[in-house]
Amino acid sequence: MTSLQQSMFELSLRLAFHEKRGDEFQVFFSRLMGLRYPTEFVATRPWGKLGDRKCDGYHPPTRTLFQCFAPNDVVLADTLGKMKEDFEGALPHRKAFWEHWVFVHNAPEGRLPTDVVQMLTKFQQDHPGITAKAWGFYALRNLALELTEVDLRSLLPSIPTPADFADLGLRDIKPVVDHLVSGEEPTEGQVTPPPPGKIAHNRLSQAAARELTLGMAYSRLLKQYLAALPDKTCGDRIAALFRAKYQMLATDGAEPDAVLAELFAFAAGPLRSGNLRRDAAVWTVLAYLFEHCEIFERPAEPGNVP
Repeated sequence: MTSLQQSMFELSLRLAFHEKRGDEFQVFFSRLMGLRYPTEFVATRPWGKLGDRKCDGYHPPTRTLFQCFAPNDVVLADTLGKMKEDFEGALPHRKAFWEHWVFVHNAPEGRLPTDVVQMLTKFQQDHPGITAKAWGFYALRNLALELTEVDLRSLLPSIPTPADFADLGLRDIKPVVDHLVSGEEPTEGQVTPPPPGKIAHNRLSQAAARELTLGMAYSRLLKQYLAALPDKTCGDRIAALFRAKYQMLATDGAEPDAVLAELFAFAAGPLRSGNLRRDAAVWTVLAYLFEHCEIFERPAEPGNVP
């Protein structure tokens, strides 16, 4: 696998990681583990009704239990309550089944609240002989990159290719824009390069640069659609919406590709369905906003102080 292919898969993994919640996240984790350990990982609960909701996966060779947690809305008290309930619910089966307990989550960049880390530490202190740890994006990334390319393509939807962008039309741009302007307002061309230095300045990956560059080539479709709308404020409203979202994510300290993944999920909203042409339309909207410096930072002009 080339370095560019690897970065493309990692970008696709980030999108899946940030988008999936609840049962969807658990199914995704089970598929990843099943591909990595096809004859060893048990996706079903190993002790049936007695362990209902106390185990989302089991790896017998290492005697490891996995518990997934990816709610739509994270409430610290609910997170701690679920951890305690699931861990204590699994304890009666410890001797027969497990000695390692893993809390699998999709917190951005793996940043868990201090209280969660302290609870994992307390589990270990109160029960000598067991380990309790958390797995976030980087743990899943390392597992995914151990897969063959065939298995990776099975796990992750393909990122749009130039052919998907070439087939774009106003019919694809319209649902994305309509979805965006319905939200609350906050207080065929030759491929052209991104704004000089902006990709490097913002430390985005090759894969992210590729999708943004492809999107810029078709941003005329977005301009054409916005120009035809009776409401001439739509473009400004979308820009304001994304400026606010970007500033919130950037302030939170997320890595550049993680910010882009969050913005993609935000732009796609309920439209995200693995439709490659629809995904290309979302990238086109993001590329337009990137090109016009509504999202990410503009590099300093020569001779100016940043």
